[in-house]
Amino acid sequence: MEYAVRAMSFSKRKWLWRLLAIPAGALLGLMLAEGAARVYTPPGGADLFFNSPEAVPRGLYVTSPGLLLEPSHNFSGTVRVLGRGVPVRTNALGLRGGAVQTDGPPRGWLTVGDSFTMALQVTEEETWQGRLTRRTGTPFYNGGVDGYSTWQATTRYRRLVERGLRPRGVLLLYFLGNDLTDNRHFPVIISQMGPSEAGMPIPKYPAPVWRVLLLGHSFLYAHYKVWRASRDPAGEVPHFHKRWREELSLFTRPGADLLRELSGHTERALQEMAAETHRLGHTLVVAVAPPAFQLQPEKAEGTFRSLGLDPGTADLDAPRRAVLQQLSRLGIQACDLTPGLRAGIAREEALYFNFDGHWTADGHRVVADTVAACLNSRKPGR
Repeated sequence: MEYAVRAMSFSKRKWLWRLLAIPAGALLGLMLAEGAARVYTPPGGADLFFNSPEAVPRGLYVTSPGLLLEPSHNFSGTVRVLGRGVPVRTNALGLRGGAVQTDGPPRGWLTVGDSFTMALQVTEEETWQGRLTRRTGTPFYNGGVDGYSTWQATTRYRRLVERGLRPRGVLLLYFLGNDLTDNRHFPVIISQMGPSEAGMPIPKYPAPVWRVLLLGHSFLYAHYKVWRASRDPAGEVPHFHKRWREELSLFTRPGADLLRELSGHTERALQEMAAETHRLGHTLVVAVAPPAFQLQPEKAEGTFRSLGLDPGTADLDAPRRAVLQQLSRLGIQACDLTPGLRAGIAREEALYFNFDGHWTADGHRVVADTVAACLNSRKPGR
């Protein structure tokens, strides 16, 4: 009898260990998969399909008539994505960073543009503006805003001056990946918008807690997100698919006619910015920034195929040539960031985040080096 009881007790313990082994094995498997996901390079197009507005802190942006949105004033929060926690703050003018001097003689450079200017992926110190400020002792104010076109950058510059900012010059960062299309679409969007009240929080759909946690920490989830969207981009992300395809077509030979059409919109936007800087007595420099796929043909091939474009028709430098020719024709000093970034990639430096598509801290270092060289070579009076 005693033997039977012991045998039953042993049998129960045996089955308990087996039951515990199932979740333990699954957890170990997930941990191994997560480790592999962190070293596996995602396919081309990941920087499009990973698009994650959930990472932007709630309250960072508010409504702004004529601009759609702008950063809140005196905001403080954190951007969390794929293991990175980046603190973000804005000052009383809505610039990223600490307080700025608004009295005395003009000083420093105001930098304007889109997400490559605002650079929420890295800390203030790691941004190209932060590096230039420390290197030169001259302030480089971060006036970037996610998604801005050149039209919006000009209006933001004007309003910041009206609010008391006194820069010596303006540096527009022009992103070749989407500014050409943004400069066509923005005037249409703003003309169709009804009246809006300034300073209202931008509505944001509350993402489930599990998704926010995965977005902030799991590379395995990032791969899944990209895989799912890349299977059928038109079905998974229909509101972005048409726009992405149009943007990428500008980097192909069949897209040459569309590139010429969109260049006209950009030229008018650049003319407005040049006229505004001239009116306010400021120097204007335009830094032309390439997307990652422009510098990496293997990434371009995957990106093009994911959107149904033929990689064999690629002309990856076409938008760059068009914009640089415009700037030369308009007499605006250009700072071409492509050679420096291309050289860094040839040295096998990781200059762009694989999923996010923006510059890493090393990418910002290369950009700061290039911008510094451009400003040092600036001709007197320009």
